[in-house]
This record gives sequence, C-alpha cells and structure tokens, in this order.
Amino acid sequence: MERRRFIQATTGAIALLSGCTTEQNINSENNNTKRTINKTLDVADSAVLGINNPNGEVTIDGVDGSTATIDGTITGPTQQSVDAVTVNASKTDGDITVRSEYPDTRTKRATVSLRIRYPSTASVGHVQTNHGAITLRDTGGSPQLRSNDGSITARRVDGTVTARTDNGAILVRDPGAIGQLRTQNGNIETDVPAVTSNVTVQTTNGPIDASLSPSLDVDINATTTHSPINTHGLRLENSSTATDVSGTIGSANHRLEFRTTNGSISLHVLTA
Repeated sequence: MERRRFIQATTGAIALLSGCTTEQNINSENNNTKRTINKTLDVADSAVLGINNPNGEVTIDGVDGSTATIDGTITGPTQQSVDAVTVNASKTDGDITVRSEYPDTRTKRATVSLRIRYPSTASVGHVQTNHGAITLRDTGGSPQLRSNDGSITARRVDGTVTARTDNGAILVRDPGAIGQLRTQNGNIETDVPAVTSNVTVQTTNGPIDASLSPSLDVDINATTTHSPINTHGLRLENSSTATDVSGTIGSANHRLEFRTTNGSISLHVLTA
C-alpha cells in the first residue's frame, strides 16, 4: 500500500454550507427515543478537526473531496432528554470543532453516536469521549485520541497516532508513526513503522502485540511482571530474561518501551 504523505496540522479557511443542517425525530424504540442530525461542512486542506463527545461513540472515516459530513444519533430514555442535547460544529481560525453539549446533569442519560466523513487530505487532531469507542480510518494528521471508557481503533492514519483509554483495547494498524499508547484494562495491538520521540506502550491488565519496522532507530526495553516476552524473529543484541528484554534496532535515536503487569508481550518484525 502506498502511504500518503504526512499532513501538517495548520490553519486555514472553512465555511459552513448554507442549508445543509437537518434533524429528524425517530419513533421510540425499546423504551428509548432517538433523534438524528446531519451537518455538512466545506473543509480546507489545512483544517484540523477536533471532537468532544462526552457520552457516545465517535467514528471518523477519511473520504475524497473537500466536504465533511457529520451524522449523529441522539438516544435517550425520554423525548425531553433527547431534545435537550445539541451537537454543534464551530470554526476558529479555519479549524473545526464538533461538540456534543448537555445543559445539565439530568440529560446526560442521553448518548450521542457520531459518524463523520472527513476529507483525508485534511487533519484530525484531538478526539475525546468519556464513555464510548473511538474509530479512525484513512485519515490524515496526528490524532490524539482519548476515551475514559471505550476501545480505540486507528487504521491507515498518515501521521503519529497517540491513544489513551482507561477501560478498553487499543488497535493501531498502518500508521505513519506511533506516540504514547496507554490503557489500564485492555490489550494493545500496534504496528510501529516509526517513532518521532521517546514512546511508551503500556497496559496494566492485558497483553501487548507489536510489529516493529526493521528500519527503526530505537533503544527497546520490554518488561512484564508475570508473563513471558516473545520476540518472534526480532533480533535484539542486549541481555534479556523471560520477563525483561532490551536491545537496539538501528541507531538509538529514541527510546521505545513496552510495559504490562498482567499479560504477555509479543514483538514481531513488521512486513510491508
């Protein structure tokens, strides 16, 4: 797969398209009430997307063209709780912010599921949800992904992927590079084609499975507490034990650490 170029997160102009916001009520289902929204925006290549969705999942898919489409489904126990929630899209210096807003704590029983189709030539920045999964596919930029309670998946992201969740798995496939990857409860699977700084991949309860490019320039250290470390054909020159492995690939320009307390670590050679 030919990798697209890294896309720098810079500022630029963006305009809301007139007449392109729609809402629709859906009949109650399983004692829940739903409302859908649709917003369309015109996006400059230099725009950076930021999302804050406190209660619900977020999916971002990269698409061709210069138009972003935001589809949302608001679900709650009552019509009042659903109607009270708003999804706003704003612009500041050309960057886009999508935010789900709750007027008071009583309405937080409602959830907002967001699916965003976003130009792959633009950039994704900070994406946060307190309760819900985050999924990125075919996007640009160097996203910083944060969920308190939910899994995080990133596939085919041109820039550096940084991800953190307290409860959930992390999966990163075919990124440009990885940054910090951390979870408390969940497994981590990642490709490591490059790092641009010192990086830690860490979970407390779960295994780590990482595929490392042979062209990396890193000093590696992997440690577990109870389970073994397997290097699967990856040759590391320094000393090692069953639960502590260290070595160098290329020049030691950066430090790459793998940490888990309750789980195994498997290190592979990343193939094209």
